[in-house]
Amino acid sequence: MVGGTYAPAVSTRAPVAGAPVHRQPPVAAAVAVALAVLAAGSVFALSAWWVLDAGTFEVFYYMGLPTSLAILLLLGAALLGTGRSWLAVCLPGVLLAGLGGWVLTWGTSSLGLVVLSLFSAACAGAAVCSVLPAVRRWVTVRRLARPGGA
Repeated sequence: MVGGTYAPAVSTRAPVAGAPVHRQPPVAAAVAVALAVLAAGSVFALSAWWVLDAGTFEVFYYMGLPTSLAILLLLGAALLGTGRSWLAVCLPGVLLAGLGGWVLTWGTSSLGLVVLSLFSAACAGAAVCSVLPAVRRWVTVRRLARPGGA
């Protein structure tokens, strides 16, 4: 409270088109990219392990959705790393975290519980880090600075 009115800690103004552009991403964006790559890699490793273990059509049927979301998560990590989109990490990250939490409710071995918990935490962490105000502001500034803007 400043003088009886609320003063926000972060400016809510839109960035100016002529403002200098920071090429280096905020730490939260780098963490989101790292967690997204880790989560997608774990999906690919799990898919490969199931295919090598079972080798039946059912594996491809059940792993189609998580693998597709992992590909989208990797693409989103590339877009966030270049400052183009924060939403491309958030949506697949939330969906994969929810899918991992849903699979956790089925019950699994103690090792599976640890692996799925870490996977869900990585997906959720990537999603949360990608929606932080500093990351969204950085992406917006980079978007406005590109030729064609907005």
